[in-house]
Amino acid sequence: MASKAFGAGKRNLLMHTHSLLRNGAIPKPLWYDAVVRNPPFAPPPVGPLKEITFPEDKLLRRYYEKNPSSKDEVIDVFDDASKVPAAVFISKQLKLINTGIPEEEAYDIVEKETLQAALPETSVYTPDKDIDSMKEAFDNWVDAEVEFWHRQTKKS
Repeated sequence: MASKAFGAGKRNLLMHTHSLLRNGAIPKPLWYDAVVRNPPFAPPPVGPLKEITFPEDKLLRRYYEKNPSSKDEVIDVFDDASKVPAAVFISKQLKLINTGIPEEEAYDIVEKETLQAALPETSVYTPDKDIDSMKEAFDNWVDAEVEFWHRQTKKS
C-alpha cells in the first residue's frame, strides 16, 4: 500500500515530501534541507549496456584460438618490461594491419617472426649429444667426489 502512496516509483521521495510540505500535511523532516542541498544522483538508465569493443579484441580471440595454452601465461606484474606474449604479438600484428597488410597475412608474418626469434639458428637440439655431455659432466663430478673422500679418509 505504501508504494501506491509514493506513486509506485513514478515520483521520488524528495518530490513527494516537497508536495506534502507545501500542502502543510507534515512538519519539515530533519533531513529535508540536507537532501535539498545535496540531492541524490539520478539512477543509471535501465536496459542493456552497449558493448565496447576494440580492434585488439578480435585479434586476441583469434590468437587464443590458435594458441590455447597462452591463456595460462604468467607475467611479472612488478616488472614494467614484462608483457604478456599475446599482447606483444597483437601489438605487432596491429602495426602491420595499420600499414595496409590484411589481417590474415599480418598474423602469418608475426607468427613467422615469433617462431624465428624463439628458435636460435646457431644451436640445434641433439638429444644424444646433450645426454652424452650431461653424462660426462656427471661422471666428472662423481670422480671428483670420490677423490675428495679418499683424501679425507687418508688424513684421518
